[in-house]
Amino acid sequence: IKGGITCVYHGDIFETWGNVKLREKDFPKGYQSVRECSDKAEKNGINLGAHVLTNFITTNDPWVSPEPHPNLVLAGLTTLDQGISERDTELLLQDETVRPAYHEPDLDKVDPKWRKHTAVRIGNEIISYAFATANGQLILKECKRGAFGTRAVEHEKGEKVGRLMSHGYKVFFPDINLQDQMAKNVAKFFNEANLKRISFDGIEGGLATGHGRYGSDRFVKVFFDNLNDPNIVANSSDLTHFGWHYLANESWGEPWTSDNFREAHLDHRLNVQKALKEDLLPRKMGQFSINERTTKKDIEWVMGLCAGFDAGVDFYISPDFEEVNKEAAPILSEIKKWEETRMNGLFTEAQKEKLRDPYTFYGLELQEGDAELVFRESWKPEGEKTKEA
Repeated sequence: IKGGITCVYHGDIFETWGNVKLREKDFPKGYQSVRECSDKAEKNGINLGAHVLTNFITTNDPWVSPEPHPNLVLAGLTTLDQGISERDTELLLQDETVRPAYHEPDLDKVDPKWRKHTAVRIGNEIISYAFATANGQLILKECKRGAFGTRAVEHEKGEKVGRLMSHGYKVFFPDINLQDQMAKNVAKFFNEANLKRISFDGIEGGLATGHGRYGSDRFVKVFFDNLNDPNIVANSSDLTHFGWHYLANESWGEPWTSDNFREAHLDHRLNVQKALKEDLLPRKMGQFSINERTTKKDIEWVMGLCAGFDAGVDFYISPDFEEVNKEAAPILSEIKKWEETRMNGLFTEAQKEKLRDPYTFYGLELQEGDAELVFRESWKPEGEKTKEA
């Protein structure tokens, strides 16, 4: 209320993704706990939503552990060239031509945080491996048997082996049929929890089904087709052609890619404004993190930039923000003032042109219903000196 924010969504509500299980410690009554929150928020003029991982399946989900679902997507299907016991840690595979599906080039140079799972499925066992080599055969080295809560067992020569499709988020993927069930699971959650906003993070995961962009679009179409009330505001980190029909906007620009509040994905944020305008979609400046280091100047900068492009903005903010940031009160006040001024159409075109310069920003003063800009600062990226008023 202090910031004039009436749309709130939770960025980390789920314990597993696939079967859409909530964090029990936060929501002891499951979907009903969320429904109680959304009903209370609605009475106070606030609508709630949730951040979803589209078709990503976390490895703690029942579709992975303890028995993997038969419809997880596999790549590079081949067979065992030699039987293994439940303790063997090296696998010999028959067809070296599938090596590209198993071999991760420069694996040692990838930040472990963003390293995909290198894992195969044989029957109901998942086996992770450190790396793949080839010497007339494809060889998987340093294998961990019974990975992700599955059970290690003996396997005979000739059994089918498939690399599980993965991603830097360390997840697996469904085929197009299992993906339909995932979309229905999400719709069921939204119906029972009475949520009104959704952000499809990782919508490009639909490509893993092998059906191109159709995979991404089909997930969202099935989701909407199974809602009791389709009047839900949706956005995504990526726009598709079909997405024009169901996405309210695009919101992308991850705030944690730079220590500087203003520099994280700044070029992308600005470049996408032209595309959104041409596609007749509401503009959005993406996602920013408001934390203990955020200053009132930072907020004047971003809200001014939004006003210049007539764009909305998403903020990551923690419940203890007012306790950890000494400028919390003026920060929230600035957000409300700038956004109400923008929504009321008080900025002139000349003012908007000034505000579109990302390296100069202004304070906002309201005088008898008119918006006045007060020069604050010109700045340069990467810690170069600024020119202050």
